[in-house]
Amino acid sequence: MGSVLRIAFIVGLVWVGMEFYVEGVDGAFGGVFSSRKEAEAASAFVSTPKRVEERVNRSIELGEERTRKLLDR
Repeated sequence: MGSVLRIAFIVGLVWVGMEFYVEGVDGAFGGVFSSRKEAEAASAFVSTPKRVEERVNRSIELGEERTRKLLDR
C-alpha cells in the first residue's frame, strides 16, 4: 500500500511540475498562482479580431498617407 501511495505522489509531482513548465506560472492551473492581478491580465488581453482590425486600420492610414505624399509632388 505504501509503494502505491509513493508512486501516486511522484506522478502527481511530475504532473504539477510539467504544468508549471509548459504553461508557466501565469498560466498553470488556470492562473491560480499568477502574480499578476486580474485587472492587469484582462487589460493586457486583446482579442485576435481586435488586433487584426488595428493592423488593417494602421495599414489603410499608411497607404492614404503615402498616396497624399505622391499626389502632392
